Amino acid sequence: MGMRGAALVFGLLCTVGSTVVEAQYNSALAMSALYYCKASYCDAGTIGSWNCPPCSYHPSFTSVNVYHNMSIDSQGFTGYDTNSNTIVVAFRGSANIENWFSDLDFTFTTYPVAACNCQVHQGFFDEWLSLSSSVLADVRNLVSQYSGAQILVTGHSLGAAVSILAALDIVNEVTSSGVTVYNFGQPRVGDNSFAAYAAGMLPQGRQFRVTHGYDPVPHVPPMFLGFLHTPHELWYDNDGSTSWSSCQDSATAEDPNCSDSIIPLDISNHLLYLGVPTECTSSRKPQSAVKAIGSILWDAAVKKAADWKSNLDRSALRSKSKNRGI
Repeated sequence: MGMRGAALVFGLLCTVGSTVVEAQYNSALAMSALYYCKASYCDAGTIGSWNCPPCSYHPSFTSVNVYHNMSIDSQGFTGYDTNSNTIVVAFRGSANIENWFSDLDFTFTTYPVAACNCQVHQGFFDEWLSLSSSVLADVRNLVSQYSGAQILVTGHSLGAAVSILAALDIVNEVTSSGVTVYNFGQPRVGDNSFAAYAAGMLPQGRQFRVTHGYDPVPHVPPMFLGFLHTPHELWYDNDGSTSWSSCQDSATAEDPNCSDSIIPLDISNHLLYLGVPTECTSSRKPQSAVKAIGSILWDAAVKKAADWKSNLDRSALRSKSKNRGI
């Protein structure tokens, strides 16, 4: 199926007239979204002029605006695909996944939507806030200019976490019609209440979380610290693009038979999705070197999470003792 066919299916599955209906996972649309993610890793100038290496996958993409916050090195872009009548919002992951994974903390912050009554990861939320005002303003303009267009929000890695937060703000502040999320290698973004809230705002058929093999990033921050993924997971336990498991996750539980069923030690699986390298160009590190890095990083992340929980437990015990006058 070509991109025009994928886009047509996207439109038919997402809307009938103005009524939103349940959409099924579309692997052609996932590949289309992945190439927008690849483009987000390119130089901002080549994205703006839409002549980056992955840009040729979407030759009808126009009205491009690029967002780059130098202080925390976040990057994303918006634009409109005339061929598919789709507004696209895409976010880049970390420019250095090894450093990002090593520096990852597990701090919660209150999500500022009263209806949620939930918490999200402080760093992911800060990343979104650094871009949100510009992104939302341009999405409003695109929605006004291209009435009836679908909205595809996508991201890889850290960008996938940002994509969920962005999609929720688009639904709350711009439009609730036709917003769909496809992301890749997403870390956990918030607590159980946030997962339930996001599942309600972007119900089944409107958000798809693609995972690959032994990718460690979807396993952080860990569940035992109170984090939970939003559904719906599609797990590729292979390096291709044609065979996957449609997982039985929900707003309250992840599927233990999908990516949660393995010990995630292979960073190379994070850098390859649907058989395609996720970076701007297609250069790849030697497999053995990447696997060694992945094992070291995963061990460090597990120790860091355990230490974090131990500190929280000690803090809670001190607070309890103080309240009791001990």
